[in-house]
Amino acid sequence: PQNPFCLTRFLYIKIIMEKRGAADQGTALKDAEKAFKKGEAALKTGLFKWSAKFDEGQMYFEQAAKGFKQAGEKPRAIEAYLRYSACCESLNEMYGAAEGLVEAASMEKDKERAI
Repeated sequence: PQNPFCLTRFLYIKIIMEKRGAADQGTALKDAEKAFKKGEAALKTGLFKWSAKFDEGQMYFEQAAKGFKQAGEKPRAIEAYLRYSACCESLNEMYGAAEGLVEAASMEKDKERAI
């Protein structure tokens, strides 16, 4: 016969780990949203900011994409990876641009659309 204390303890630890995982996903999603907004802000121009800061946008969009991927938000992660790729291309960093496109394509469910 199994020890009921061990089984109860196992279930308790499993519940705690599931809650912790959900909390990690929630914070990852919030952090990704913040990073995405910062990336968009870096690319905006205005009266006192005449040119877009692609290097900041690249950094924030990559951070956002990884956060969305961790949180399970694949459509948002794809969008962030595509923005990351566009920023890299604007900076003539072709390896980063290709890396972003590969990550976005690998996350796409419809493989015909990914091509």
